[in-house]
Amino acid sequence: MLFGMIILTVLGIISLRDIKERQIPVWLICCCGALSLGKEIFLLTRGTFEPFEMVISLLPGALLILTAYVTRGGVGYGDGLLALSIGPAVGPAVLAAGLCVAVVGSGIFSGILLILRKAGRKTRIPFVPFMTFGVGVMLFA
Repeated sequence: MLFGMIILTVLGIISLRDIKERQIPVWLICCCGALSLGKEIFLLTRGTFEPFEMVISLLPGALLILTAYVTRGGVGYGDGLLALSIGPAVGPAVLAAGLCVAVVGSGIFSGILLILRKAGRKTRIPFVPFMTFGVGVMLFA
């Protein structure tokens, strides 16, 4: 839970940067990756390391990166790299469910913007705030 709370704090910082600059700083993604690595080392020293679970926790991020490639940047590569880096820290179930909440939330938000004519079909919105919300909901659920 401690690693999840730290990751959630870093995600909040990244969310603000994503909203303001529409970019995710690589050094913050690396911080998340270092936290995930730290958690896995901690689990290894306690004898509770699960290699299969760690590999599974990387799949949602890899799927987002593949989606970014297929959509030619319709989904940002940074979003996928961020999901890849936080996967081991929060676990596969929290990440997968959190991303589902994020996709639904961003879809509803985008729909509202379209209805209000505040955005068009090609308008890009930051995804990290939705990811932060989704992971936060799942950490506390």
